[in-house]
Amino acid sequence: MKEKTIFGAEIFCEKYTNQYKALNIALLINQASTVFDRENILHCLLKKGLKIKKVFFPQHGFFQDKQDNMIESEDFEKDGIKFISLYGKKFFPLEEDLKDIDLIIYDIQDVGVRIYTFVSTLFLLLKALNNKDTKLIILDRPNPLGRKIEGNVVEKDFFSFVGIHPIPMIYGLTPAELVSYFIKKENLTIDVIPIKMKNWDGSFFELIGRNWYPTSPNIPFYTTSYIYPGTVLLEGTNISEGRGTTRPFEIIGAPFINSERLSNELNKLRLKGVNFIPYAFTPTFNKWSGELCGGVFIVISDFEKFSPYKTGILILKTIRKLYPDKFKWTSPPYEYEKEKLPIDIITGSNRVRKFVENDNSQSIDFFNSKKFEEEIKTIKLY
Repeated sequence: MKEKTIFGAEIFCEKYTNQYKALNIALLINQASTVFDRENILHCLLKKGLKIKKVFFPQHGFFQDKQDNMIESEDFEKDGIKFISLYGKKFFPLEEDLKDIDLIIYDIQDVGVRIYTFVSTLFLLLKALNNKDTKLIILDRPNPLGRKIEGNVVEKDFFSFVGIHPIPMIYGLTPAELVSYFIKKENLTIDVIPIKMKNWDGSFFELIGRNWYPTSPNIPFYTTSYIYPGTVLLEGTNISEGRGTTRPFEIIGAPFINSERLSNELNKLRLKGVNFIPYAFTPTFNKWSGELCGGVFIVISDFEKFSPYKTGILILKTIRKLYPDKFKWTSPPYEYEKEKLPIDIITGSNRVRKFVENDNSQSIDFFNSKKFEEEIKTIKLY
């Protein structure tokens, strides 16, 4: 049996805190930044005697109580520590936030998906620290999707807060590795110290022997992260991605969809590692709130063989084919982009939308990331 993975935060708490006791420290964390399956990293570091002056937190709030898309959190103060949101009014620490800080410690469990805005928050943090005296420690955590890489990279005309750099939807890196990649690509000068994990070999989350703590309201299980990079595309449509149910992103549908018909059509595609079960549901909030929706429950049978992004694109194409008069693209704004269609921002290109709209001049295999896969071979840590 494999040994369980030990997070960078746990190694830091046990071995490295003494040398930083003289510094004024800020954290970039949230409620899911747990250590030893019993407490938040903030409490661990305070007990070790570190001087925590500020806590920055990303989208969904420190307590991860905020839902999707442009629902902002207020700053607050607790026990003499300032808690500062990096989503909404500002997206990175300003000069005034950094002037009394010697060190920032980053400890966020990400989901391995480019559109999940923790990636953008990390990127903007690096840009804010470029050529500054403030040091950065990255407490590494596993990518729940392991080394899986899939999807087209973001094209320059479609950069946004959910696509801040030309990386694919599924990028196969841990936070520390992503930092190495961004620093190299952007020529950044930052005093950064990665604290590596122990016993992580690139395995999917289910194989590392650790508990999953929800990273936001709609990623309640590690299995949610497996399908999320595909069904998140539905955020750019009038199809429910399952918000307002107990299985967001695993359940999809709309009132005009016939569950059996959609299930049959999707299963005919014979996509590897996944089955589509007829499923009706009534969302309690978000799209189609209070209305009975027909749809499917997406069951992953083999994540190693499963292609989430390809599956998401083909779900869109199938629903549009079956219901051409009912299927709709949603209009802006979406994650602070007020002009471009949300689907184009989500996919980082207008080519996916055109493919779904029956442009068969290119195959589904176009949406790949071979160049990115070559680029990252030099920066992996494990």
